[in-house]
Amino acid sequence: MLHTASDYYTNLLKEVIFDLERNGDTFVMVAGALGIGTETFKDNLKRMKDQMTLLASQGHAVFDQTPYLDIYHPEAPQDYAQKFDIFYKGIIQSGLIAKLFVLPGYEEARGVVSEIKYAKEKGIPITYL
Repeated sequence: MLHTASDYYTNLLKEVIFDLERNGDTFVMVAGALGIGTETFKDNLKRMKDQMTLLASQGHAVFDQTPYLDIYHPEAPQDYAQKFDIFYKGIIQSGLIAKLFVLPGYEEARGVVSEIKYAKEKGIPITYL
């Protein structure tokens, strides 16, 4: 049983890395504000999913982070600082993410700003849409 946010997100990271490595490819990732802005969470999530679909149609292998959002996991600790420092940083800097695409309107989203920082630290190309 996992007792801390750190344990939870470290375990989740290990599971996702294992799944991504089985694919034997590198991925692109889409980052976008979900809980802020003038649109609802549902609208923002649709915008992210639409961009992932477009990138996949262009031949990119896309890492879909949406199944791992805490909102879909009642057992998740909901500790966003640790989730970004452990989970998202771990994924972005794993060597499995080849490019980050950033949706417009991210500037106030601390999570997206963190994802951009992690990508820059690793030298991953970033495209601002």
